[in-house]
Amino acid sequence: MPRRRRSAPLATIPIPGALSASLQEGVRDAEEIFKASRAPATRRAYAAQWTSFEEWCHREGLPSLPAAPDAVALYLTILAKRGRPTLPAQDQRPLAVGSVDQAYAAIAKYHAEAGHVLSAKHRAIHTAMEGIRRLYGTRPKRKTPLVDDLLRQLLEHTDHLRDRAVLTLGWMGAFRRSELVSLLVEDVTFTKDGLVVLLRKSKTDQQKVGQEVGVPFAKDPKLCSVLALQAFLAGRKTGKIFEITPQVVASIVKRACERAGLSPEQFAGHSLRSGLATTAARHGKSVDEIMRQTRHKTADIVIRDYIRPASLFTNNAAKGLL
Repeated sequence: MPRRRRSAPLATIPIPGALSASLQEGVRDAEEIFKASRAPATRRAYAAQWTSFEEWCHREGLPSLPAAPDAVALYLTILAKRGRPTLPAQDQRPLAVGSVDQAYAAIAKYHAEAGHVLSAKHRAIHTAMEGIRRLYGTRPKRKTPLVDDLLRQLLEHTDHLRDRAVLTLGWMGAFRRSELVSLLVEDVTFTKDGLVVLLRKSKTDQQKVGQEVGVPFAKDPKLCSVLALQAFLAGRKTGKIFEITPQVVASIVKRACERAGLSPEQFAGHSLRSGLATTAARHGKSVDEIMRQTRHKTADIVIRDYIRPASLFTNNAAKGLL
């Protein structure tokens, strides 16, 4: 059995020869900068994908770095058909096509950083991925949006101040879970029109330019995120607003759904963001208006995921025929 290789780093500086102390420090600085080019969540996901592949290769007696393209293709098909082979059988679940794509991307990235080429155009890898997409499709499984009437139903069964603030602010600001939990009290300004929320960094703003999001007052005070946040903060001036993780946001949504008699499995943290976008589309808001609030970079996703589903029965050719 081949000796197991140490995981390749995501960033290395290939400078040959003995390095002075100052140059070694420069290399460390450069590697830190290189790592910052990829979001921490992406680095963690790639590392987990690589570790799983490396463990599988070790168990099967195959080299992992460099790996044979045929072995990579086999591993990807196993992921799509049965799930992670390194997990106990009872815990294995087939991976979605997007997760299989991520597994290949991680394996290819670690190879590239180690000076090896692993091309997606190789016959075995290309054929495997084509077959996976054809058999299992590429449409992601989406959670149900918490549209306005469902959000109202949740809030009728939610008394906890923090949970009400999370649900209403996450909805009205169309915030991602990561954005919501990163907010500081200093990032929020109360105005006569509502809230101005400064997003210091987001998925679409990795360079930390910063974006301001307007969160207006709701017509119904019981649904108002501005009032809910004021009640929750109670005059607090600094620090994290919620002091929770993205996973807790999902738990808050699911618990609220359960209290309201909805199926928690159908909803997640993203249901707040998608609920705002879907509701806005149903009320005839333009693509530009929705994109301004959701901070999408392109209109394609907004049209595909929110505008079209919300207008399935508007000007429907079959409507009224029978």
